Amino acid sequence: MYEFGCSCTNSHLWTCARRFFRRGIADLARQLGVTGWVRNLPDGGVEVVCEGDKNELDRVIQFCRVGPSGARVRNVDVDWFDFKDDFRGFKITR
Repeated sequence: MYEFGCSCTNSHLWTCARRFFRRGIADLARQLGVTGWVRNLPDGGVEVVCEGDKNELDRVIQFCRVGPSGARVRNVDVDWFDFKDDFRGFKITR
C-alpha cells in the first residue's frame, strides 16, 4: 500500500469546474477503494492526499492530470509518502 499527496495547479478553473474536479476525484477514489481527501486551495488549485494500492493511486493521478470537462490543468506535483492507514473513506473537505 502507498500514500501520495498531489497538488493540481489550474490556470482557469472556475468554481463550478473546481466542484466537478473534486467530485470526480472523490467518485473515482471511492470506486477504486482509495481513501483520503480532496480540497480546493486558495490559489485556485486542488489538493489531494490519499492512500491505497499503487495501481489505483496511479489512476487517481491520471485523472488529476486530465481533470473533468472544462478544466485546464497546468501542473500536477506528486509526492509519495509512507503508507500510514490514516483515512477511513474518501472525503471532500473545504
